[in-house]
Amino acid sequence: MADEDPTTAEVLERLESLEESVSAGEERRRARRIRRLAEGLHRFEQRTFDNVERNIQRYTTRDVLEAFVGSTIFSLPLVVEGGVLEIGSHFATSLVYGVPVYFLANAVFVVTITAGLLYYAEFREVEIQLAFGFVPKRLVGVLAIAFLTATATMALWGRLDIAEPFLSLCQISVVWTPGAFGAGLGDILPGENEGEEIGDLFGGT
Repeated sequence: MADEDPTTAEVLERLESLEESVSAGEERRRARRIRRLAEGLHRFEQRTFDNVERNIQRYTTRDVLEAFVGSTIFSLPLVVEGGVLEIGSHFATSLVYGVPVYFLANAVFVVTITAGLLYYAEFREVEIQLAFGFVPKRLVGVLAIAFLTATATMALWGRLDIAEPFLSLCQISVVWTPGAFGAGLGDILPGENEGEEIGDLFGGT
């Protein structure tokens, strides 16, 4: 039976023994260079393994807090911009057969891009967990956190007109757009977190 392939650590050990056994100066230097190259490959292998270990499987309360921080950082600068109100007005008034097509298109755009950021952009290997059997738990959480953050900030800073609720909704959706991206990045970039599993808080849904 053929011997099993040696591990990187075993190769390093053999190279170190070879370096010590060589007496000639030039040969020793060559052995040292080979050993250092193998050490670099070993470190790269270890970093790759560690990154795999940081794949995200759980959705926790700490993820929610990180999403909130990311959403706030990305959306807050837009709250003071007059362009937000203008774009929101465009969403509310540009109708096709009475349908606010730009508002709906923007909502589809935000959901699609956020889903791509979370599950397909390969910042992290994120496991898709479903709530109630069909709703991606992390995606819904990120979008909801970003929307609530945008709504609260706009209301706090007096940027909403309660007499025109749909216009206000459209304006919130403008701030929600970058907020969702920020929430997604804030959620996944730090990796998997400790904390209470979100499903456990709702009876394992």
